[in-house]
Amino acid sequence: MKTKTTLKYILFLLLNFINFYSQADWTWVQKAGFPGIPRHRACAFSIGEKGYIGLGHINSGSLSIAYDDWWEYDPATNSWTQKANYPAGPRFGNFCFGFDNCAYVGGGAIQSWGAAYEFFKFEPVSNTWSFMGNSPIGGEGKPSFVIGDSGYVAGMGYNRLTNSWFSAPTANVGYWDYVFVIDNKAYFSLGGNMTEYDPRANLVVGKGSCPNSHMFPTSFSVNKKGYVIMGTDYTTEFRDQYEYDPTTNKWDTLHSFPGSGRHYSPTFVIANKAYMGTGSNGTNMADFWEFAWRNNTPSNVGIETQNKITEVSIFPSPFTTSFSITNNHPNSVQFKLFDLAGHLIWTSQMETGKTALINATDIANGNYILIGEDLITHAKFQKTIVKQ
Repeated sequence: MKTKTTLKYILFLLLNFINFYSQADWTWVQKAGFPGIPRHRACAFSIGEKGYIGLGHINSGSLSIAYDDWWEYDPATNSWTQKANYPAGPRFGNFCFGFDNCAYVGGGAIQSWGAAYEFFKFEPVSNTWSFMGNSPIGGEGKPSFVIGDSGYVAGMGYNRLTNSWFSAPTANVGYWDYVFVIDNKAYFSLGGNMTEYDPRANLVVGKGSCPNSHMFPTSFSVNKKGYVIMGTDYTTEFRDQYEYDPTTNKWDTLHSFPGSGRHYSPTFVIANKAYMGTGSNGTNMADFWEFAWRNNTPSNVGIETQNKITEVSIFPSPFTTSFSITNNHPNSVQFKLFDLAGHLIWTSQMETGKTALINATDIANGNYILIGEDLITHAKFQKTIVKQ
C-alpha cells in the first residue's frame, strides 16, 4: 500500500512538474500605454514590423463618443506615433485586414450607432488613406481575419489583388466573437461551436467547443497555437486564458491574464508576438501588453533561474495546526495549496513584505504542494509541505 501511495505521489509531482513548466513558456509584459484617449471597440492590425490601433469609442447611457485617430506602435523602440486620421470620421467596431505593406479598414458604426459601409486602404509609407468604395458589410462587431491575399468578414471575402469581394462561408461568426488563423486556416465561433475554415478547399469543419464562453473575448494566434482570453458576462470581467492546439484539437487552460479583466480589446501580431490594448471593464482602458514566448529549446526547457521565486519562506515545516508564509519577493504573489489529488485547499494573494498565518486544523495529515506565481512576470514558487 505504501508503494502504491508513493508511486501516486511521484506521478502527481511529475504531472504537476510538466504542467508547471509548460505554462511558463509564455509571458505577458506590460509595454508603453496607448497614447490616445482610453476607449473600447477599437480596431487593430499589423503591417510588417509595426502595429496600429485606432477608432473606437466611449459610451455610457445615451452618451456615445467615437474617435477617428490612428496610432502606430514600434516594438523595437516601445514607442507610439500618431498617424493620419480615418477619412470617414469617427467610427467604432470596424473590421480590418492587415497585409505585409498595407491595410484595409471598413464597416463599423458612426457615433450615433448607425451602420457605416466605407472601405479604405491605408499605406504606412505615405501615411495616406485611399477610398476603395463601400463594402458589402456594415455595422460594428464583425470579426475579421486575413489568409493569403484575402481578408474575410461576415460571409464575405475581399481579394486585394483584384479589389473584389466574394462570398465565403463565414456568415454566422458571432458578434465580437473570437477568431484566429493558424497555417492558413481560420478558427472561429459559428453557431456557438468552434469551426475550422480552409479557404483553399472552401471547407468548413466543426471542431467542438471553446471553453471560453464569455462575451466579447480577445483572440490571437502565435507559435501555431490559438488563444481566446478574457471577456465578460456584464457581471464579471474575466481574466482566464485558453490555448488551442490544432494538431490535437485540444484546449489547455492557462494562468490568468496578469492585468485587469476586460472585453472589446483588439490585438495584432508582429514576429510571433501578440499585442493587446485598450478595452473596457466598465472603465475605458489605455494599457498595452505584449504576449511573448520564452525560449523552449531542448537545452533550455523549463524556467530559467531568474524566473523562479526564491524569496518565500515557510515556517514551520513540517507543521501541526498552522504554518506561516512570508513573501519577500519584489512583487505580489498568488499562492495556492493543493492536496496530492490535485484539489485546491486554499488560495490567497500576498503583497511583497507580508506574512500570512494559515490555519490548517481542518485538513488531514499528509503531504501538500504549495505553488506561488508572480502575476506580473509569471515567476514561480513550488514547495512540498507536510502536516503531521
